[in-house]
Amino acid sequence: MVEALTSGDQMVVAVLTYSGFDLESLLADRGRIPDGEFMAYWEPDEESLTVWFRDLGPVDGRPDETEVTLTYAELGLTSAQVEIVRNVESDALIHLFAGDDAVLGWVGSFGGSDAVGRWTNEGFVLLLDDWSHVPPRPRVPKGPDSEGVILVVARDDPSRLSSADGRAWRADPLSPYADSSRRESSVVDATGTVWSTWRASDGRWVSIRTDGDSGSPQETSRFEGIRLIEPLAVGEAGLAAVAWPHMPDRWSFARAGRIVKDGYQLRYDEPEGGVTLWNLTADTTEREFSSRNIEAPEGVRQVGHGQSYQLIFENLDVGDELVTFTAADLEAVFGRCWWTSGRPNVFSTQASWGAGVFPEFREWVGWSTDGSEWGWQSITDAFDLCGAGTDISFAVGSDFVIALAQGFDLSPSIPNNSDDEHEAQTSGIHQWFIARIPGPA
Repeated sequence: MVEALTSGDQMVVAVLTYSGFDLESLLADRGRIPDGEFMAYWEPDEESLTVWFRDLGPVDGRPDETEVTLTYAELGLTSAQVEIVRNVESDALIHLFAGDDAVLGWVGSFGGSDAVGRWTNEGFVLLLDDWSHVPPRPRVPKGPDSEGVILVVARDDPSRLSSADGRAWRADPLSPYADSSRRESSVVDATGTVWSTWRASDGRWVSIRTDGDSGSPQETSRFEGIRLIEPLAVGEAGLAAVAWPHMPDRWSFARAGRIVKDGYQLRYDEPEGGVTLWNLTADTTEREFSSRNIEAPEGVRQVGHGQSYQLIFENLDVGDELVTFTAADLEAVFGRCWWTSGRPNVFSTQASWGAGVFPEFREWVGWSTDGSEWGWQSITDAFDLCGAGTDISFAVGSDFVIALAQGFDLSPSIPNNSDDEHEAQTSGIHQWFIARIPGPA
């Protein structure tokens, strides 16, 4: 079941069905997966399947592959199973069931792989799309850098289904493309208006448009430098959304700034691209590093993870501690929540922390009463969360919006004396927030 709608005693339920083929389980059952390997991808032919297996532990970062050709006959596949294997299109369907009691009757089926809808002023409205819930089918990658996965989607374009009683439905197509952009996700408001996010083909902007009685989608707002708006929610009080920013041009991990603690000053980008520890009492350089793209140099230790991370500078002559900078201290240079990837590695030759930990890459929460004028706030400031990979969903009411934050946060209980890169632990977060919408002045 992908959606359920009610109005009084009347209920409409949307159910997704599709055919899939679990080749990996079949091969495991037949003992055809080599020891120490896993199925990477496969390609069907007229009479056989070519399957590529990879070692579980690749050498020098490049996987060692084994190619095996298996006929449908030796796998014992039926003609129906072969048809599923060879079919390049999904047979995903949304089936609608409706009724006003405990028994719901089938009222129609439509091509699509997901549905979202609501009861509107004129009846039920369902939006069908061709993106979600259809499992990816592993295929031969197009090149050596490919992930080896091509998504299988439904046959049909997005559509808008409407019904006054939940039993007789009208289907109207929604254009998937317009003005060198593609429709991404859609929601419907109480008037039956469809609100959609559209992404430019070059990925440089995202817009929000409405589908009303005028026919072609009408743009209400456009955002440069945004690669995705997801989720988008709409209600009587307006719209709520989460925006995901692009990496700015010529952006660098390098940071410039100074942090003072216990008689020392840590200077980033002094010299350019490097780090200097300045002795404030002696007014002289204590340590200088021409680059921070090195493993922790002699006399520098990094311990702990997340909030417990510490950057420790030691006296090279006697080995005692000069000064320790905590994750919170380093926020003055790197921004709030910069440490959420676990071990930040302030000195490192490896990209073991993603760009997403920096403030300019954190998602933004947006709100608008009409879809044209928007107010934005960073997800960190809006919800006081530093969780890594936090997922936000909204419900918009008459004069309020509710947000659910789900994700993971690094446990602050990691011992400070830990030097193990792999000891970081995560804990789930599941928090609710409510914001009241002020009335007219």
